[in-house]
Amino acid sequence: MSVITINLEQANALLDEVLAEHGEDFVYQGLCNYNVGEMPGCIVGQVLAKAGVPLDTLAKMDVISWREDGDPVTDTKFDSVARSHHFDDVFVVEPDVATLLNEAQTQQDQRLPWGHAVAAGRTRVEVLHQMRKSAEGRRLLFGEDAP
Repeated sequence: MSVITINLEQANALLDEVLAEHGEDFVYQGLCNYNVGEMPGCIVGQVLAKAGVPLDTLAKMDVISWREDGDPVTDTKFDSVARSHHFDDVFVVEPDVATLLNEAQTQQDQRLPWGHAVAAGRTRVEVLHQMRKSAEGRRLLFGEDAP
């Protein structure tokens, strides 16, 4: 199996598909579970499954995200789970996709509707793009003394 690469355009299209299927007012109950009973669960799990990430990989991501006592691991954000546990032999995402999905997951985990979660993720990506274009933004983001 070849590695699945997800770029920002693809991620946005997949999020649109998820919203069309579940509705913008859909509220996910509980914290993010990538795989629920052999089906993709949370918004990130939905996107990854639509991109072709196998359900067994999503299930492995869940095992990493939860302690044996049922409490979430300290840092269970998508990007941290994916990067720190070496799923890059199955899938990789561009940095902007990680930002988008992390923010959508954060909003979802606060019991906000998926339409809001996606909009917040897209806004975060756009703000970062705008900051990268300005000297002050680059200084704040990267510590650069840009002219």
